[in-house]
Amino acid sequence: MSLSFHSVFELVLHRAVSKMTAFSAVEDENEGLAIFSMELMNGDFSAPAPSMRFQLGSIIPIRATVESRSHRPLKIFMESCVAATDANISHAAQVHPIIANVGCLMESKSGNSSFLPRRHPAEIRLYLQAFKFALGQNIFLHCDLEAWDIQRVDRKACHYMQQQWELLDDPSQSYACSCCESTCFWRTDSTKGMPSNVLPSGASDLCDVTINN
Repeated sequence: MSLSFHSVFELVLHRAVSKMTAFSAVEDENEGLAIFSMELMNGDFSAPAPSMRFQLGSIIPIRATVESRSHRPLKIFMESCVAATDANISHAAQVHPIIANVGCLMESKSGNSSFLPRRHPAEIRLYLQAFKFALGQNIFLHCDLEAWDIQRVDRKACHYMQQQWELLDDPSQSYACSCCESTCFWRTDSTKGMPSNVLPSGASDLCDVTINN
């Protein structure tokens, strides 16, 4: 089983916060309702971010979670995330990849961004270093989240650590991240021969952030 959620949240370079959290409910006919959330947090992830103002180069803590109302264990992944200059990515004049290639945190190679060790499977956290992009314009982060049955994990979370790509959940299996420099392909459902993230996705606006140079 897999469930997917497309989240859009906004970083604004010149105005104050409107909201910090995005929620979406996705229903599977067999498993029932699952609730995805994505939010900006304080530095130790103990509470929501106290301010939406970040200095260029500072760390933006981000947390995504999923909750299954059927209480079946799920594991969450961030499949992709891009920064764009428009809420409608097809209209964006500029787009910058943050997470690409089905779970590779590209900003971890060019900056000090990283995934954090999981506290439990239904949560994924990362530190995103505020990077220089379209300063003076509204910036929207478009992120795709996906949750899988914890007994069958077909996705990855990779970040660049100590000059090599490392698998978040099991560094000894980091060969799964070798495609981050080229093209990674989604695994397919062996019984249907099609991508397993077939459930409809949702979209929402998470938050406004001010980044100061």
